Amino acid sequence: VHLPVATNADSLATWLLPVLARFHREHAVAVEVFRDDETRSSTLLRTGDVLAAVTSEPLAIRGCALQSLGTMRYLPVATPEFIDTWLPDGPDADALARAPMVQFDRNDHIQRNISAALAGRPVDPPAVYIPASTEYHRAIESGMGWGAVPLAQVTDAVQVGRVVTLTDLYVDV
Repeated sequence: VHLPVATNADSLATWLLPVLARFHREHAVAVEVFRDDETRSSTLLRTGDVLAAVTSEPLAIRGCALQSLGTMRYLPVATPEFIDTWLPDGPDADALARAPMVQFDRNDHIQRNISAALAGRPVDPPAVYIPASTEYHRAIESGMGWGAVPLAQVTDAVQVGRVVTLTDLYVDV
């Protein structure tokens, strides 16, 4: 049985692959994963391209059952060196407008929402696009910019000081 499912890259990189592997072992299926932002994955379900979707949309799609899976917490982080260079006085509006920001792709709005909340207004910083979850995190750890990383991926890096949080602000998706 062909089983097309849609998910965001962070879910696939952190918790979904083991779930899919267990499901595959227990059922005669061939899973096909469609990757899209969690705000857009339900579109694939509406069009019939997939039979299931990990999405951040809170409303069920007609003909589908909705099952809450919980939340992923995203922390805005950067290397200490990046913060010393680009945000020495903290993440204020002027600094955030200049400091490079790492985004997954153009559909990823988590960083823009965080920067607007911190700045008190929308800002338009230079963006670095890294469209792969693990590499996205690695780009931030290498100092290419600041970005919001799932807690499940960034805990070790924060604990050893490779990255630090910009603020106590976080986003739950």
